[in-house]
Amino acid sequence: MRTQRSHRLVLALTLAAFVFATHAEATAPGDKKRKAEEATRTKIVARLDCQGTLSRIEVWRSPKGVAKVYVAFGDFRTCSHAPTQIFDAKGLQVAAFGEHPVAPGEVVKPKNTTPFWVRGLTLGETLWPFAN
Repeated sequence: MRTQRSHRLVLALTLAAFVFATHAEATAPGDKKRKAEEATRTKIVARLDCQGTLSRIEVWRSPKGVAKVYVAFGDFRTCSHAPTQIFDAKGLQVAAFGEHPVAPGEVVKPKNTTPFWVRGLTLGETLWPFAN
C-alpha cells in the first residue's frame, strides 16, 4: 500500500514538473521573440518584389541578437534588375534601391564602406524563402 502511494506521488510530481516545464517553455521571452520574427518574415516575403528561387533575405542583428533590419533581394531571373528592399524590425519597408544595368566597358568601383542601414549590426542569417 505504501509503495503504491509513493509510486503515485512520484508519477504526480513528474507530471507536474513536465506541465510546468512545458508551460514555461511556451511562454518564455525567446519564444515570443521567435514568433514575432516569424510574423515579420512572413510580411516581408509577401511584399518581396521579383519572387523566385534565388530571392533571399538577410537578417541583420544588434549585438544583443535582436533582428533590427531585413535586407531583401529579388530573384534576378524573374526581374533583370530586381530592387534591394530594406525592411525594419516590424516588417515595414523603409527603402528600396533599384539596380541598373552596367554598360559594356563601364568601370564600376566597389565601395568598401558598410551601408548606413546596417552599421553596428551583424549579419545573423540569410533566408531563402522560395528555395526548394
